[in-house]
Amino acid sequence: MIGVTVLSLIFYIPIQLAPKTILSWFIKDAEIVSQGVRDFRILFSAYIVLGFVLMVITLMQSLGKASKASVLVLMRQIILFVPLAILLPQIGGLGVHGVFLAPTVTDLIILVLAIVMLAGEFRNLSNLAAQARR
Repeated sequence: MIGVTVLSLIFYIPIQLAPKTILSWFIKDAEIVSQGVRDFRILFSAYIVLGFVLMVITLMQSLGKASKASVLVLMRQIILFVPLAILLPQIGGLGVHGVFLAPTVTDLIILVLAIVMLAGEFRNLSNLAAQARR
C-alpha cells in the first residue's frame, strides 16, 4: 500500500502543482491549455486513491471473492461512471466540467465501498483466525 501510494504521488504532485506545464506538453494552443487547467486538476484529484482501490480488488480476487472484486470494477467502469458523466454536466450549471468531475466522484464512491469491503474481509479473517485457535 505504501509503494502504490508513493508511486501515485510521483504523478499526482506534478499534476496538482503544475497542470498548465503538463498540459502544454500535449496541447500547443495556450488558450485551450488555460481553459483545461481546472478540469485537469479535477480529473486527477482522486488519482492518489486508485492504488488502494486496485489493491483491494486484487485482495478480493486472491481471497476467492471474485464477485466482490467484480462489483468494484463494474461499479467504477460502468454502473457509476457512465450515469455520472451524463448527469453531472446537467447539475448546477457544471456543463462540461461535470464530465471531468465524474471520474473523481466515481473514484471517491468506490473508495468508500472498497474500505467497507476491506473492513468486512478483515473481520471475517479475524473470526476465522479466532475459530482456528479454539
